[in-house]
Amino acid sequence: NVLTNLSGLENLDSIMGGAWIESNAALTSLTGLDNLVSVGDDLYISFNNALSSLTGLDNLVSVGDNFSIHNNNALTSLTGLEGLSSIGGNLGIGGEVALTSLIGLEGLTFIGGDFSISNNESLASMSGMTGLQTIGGDLRIGHIDYEGNPSLINLTGLEGLNSIGGDLRIEINDSLISLVGLENLNSIWGDLRIGGNDALTSLTGLDNIDAGSISGLFITYNFALSTCKVQSVCDYLASPGGTIEIHGNAPGCNSQEEVEEACEMSVNELNFLDKLSIYPNPFSKTITIEFDLKQPEIVTITIYNHLGRQVEVIEKKQSAGKQQIVWDAKGLPAGVYFCVLKTNKGIQTTKIVKL
Repeated sequence: NVLTNLSGLENLDSIMGGAWIESNAALTSLTGLDNLVSVGDDLYISFNNALSSLTGLDNLVSVGDNFSIHNNNALTSLTGLEGLSSIGGNLGIGGEVALTSLIGLEGLTFIGGDFSISNNESLASMSGMTGLQTIGGDLRIGHIDYEGNPSLINLTGLEGLNSIGGDLRIEINDSLISLVGLENLNSIWGDLRIGGNDALTSLTGLDNIDAGSISGLFITYNFALSTCKVQSVCDYLASPGGTIEIHGNAPGCNSQEEVEEACEMSVNELNFLDKLSIYPNPFSKTITIEFDLKQPEIVTITIYNHLGRQVEVIEKKQSAGKQQIVWDAKGLPAGVYFCVLKTNKGIQTTKIVKL
């Protein structure tokens, strides 16, 4: 059809049932829905190939059941959804070839069902999800049976998430190098499945999940993944509550036995990371990274920006005792960064803020 906008629906403030906005080849704007506050059932926005944003839904606060956004080839952002705070059912975002971030969903705090995001070719970050606290069902980032998000680098943007009521599945995301962003997640109440993420080297970011909330553990075919000895995984392996599959990863994380050995070594060592101090934070130009070493060793400090891009690497051989390294961030823009400190005793990630 030749519908280009939704003018004429300005008096509509609620829909008791569902709404489907689908297969409108000429639709460029949702103008006309400006006063819509709630949808009682499903809301589907799909196959509208000229639609570049969701402006027009600015007053939408709640969707009662499922909200699906998929296969809108010109959609570059989710601007227009800033007022949305809750979704009673599932949220699915998929097949969006031009979408680069999730900016526009900052007000969303609750998803009652699953949150599934897959097959989004240009999606580089989860930025925009900072308000999300609770997912009642699964969190699926990529899908083993379909497609992942080939440009996704890390999970920054999910720092507010603390509870998942089902599985945590992170699968087939070819460029994913870090799980930074999930540090505040403390329970999942389902399986933990990390699979087919070719660039992932560490499970840092999953440290704080309560092992008692993990049903089964599946870490498979992450070809660069060598570090799996995060606290949640170590605690689960010490007292498993379900199926364990660990294989197809790099040495160090290629079997249950390898991970258990790494966990045991970690427990038996004096972990200098407990004495890590980074100050001042926030900072304006330089920041001091202070730590203790039991013995001389090589220390690597890597700084990433909020998109997961590496902006600095400092590698030094340090002697035993208290050490200090000062990082000068001159020339870098203000914003959120992540400091990853690594020795052969462990890895710790700290969020830092430049003013």
